[in-house]
Amino acid sequence: MVRISVGSPTHHTSGRLYGVFFEDINHGADGGLNANMVNNYSFDGVYLDHHTWRMAGAERWRTQADSLRFWDFINCSAASLGSEIRGIHGQRVTPACPAPPIHAHSRYARITSDVPSETGPAYLENLGYNGGGDNGGEPAFSIVADHTYSVSLAVRPVHGRAKLSVGVVDIGTVCRSPAPLDCRISWTQIRLTIRKRPV
Repeated sequence: MVRISVGSPTHHTSGRLYGVFFEDINHGADGGLNANMVNNYSFDGVYLDHHTWRMAGAERWRTQADSLRFWDFINCSAASLGSEIRGIHGQRVTPACPAPPIHAHSRYARITSDVPSETGPAYLENLGYNGGGDNGGEPAFSIVADHTYSVSLAVRPVHGRAKLSVGVVDIGTVCRSPAPLDCRISWTQIRLTIRKRPV
């Protein structure tokens, strides 16, 4: 039990002390408290870019829109789309594009690939929250044996039919969509599970 006596303060508290502060250092939020392991999973990346030490406050930093950052596209090309995008300085820009899959402000990547391709199937690769720098090319997914991991995707083929597979490459675990995706169907929410077998 806690008893609070508001009429008997024990010490002075600053009148400027208020609110809650949380700073996302070393992926303490995304990649930390947020359990999603895919870096920039919403294709909505807006990042702070250190501009100069000569300016003070907000002028020292600039926002940088990079909606496809942390994604690699193999045997395909990609464009970031949505009913609202960010300009080069993070400002809101309204483009003409199809309705997004989740809500009015959600974004998505449109993948273009030759079918069939002489160089193999198209891949989207994400290494997770590896911290960049010397670790920029290293995978950072923490996959533990006997644990189950959920994968949720909203997909919509634009032309023809497509087969979709999701996997963690290093452990050789792959799961596939229940059926080929058909462009006659609108956005489809696909939920898959990945489980690493014990060694």
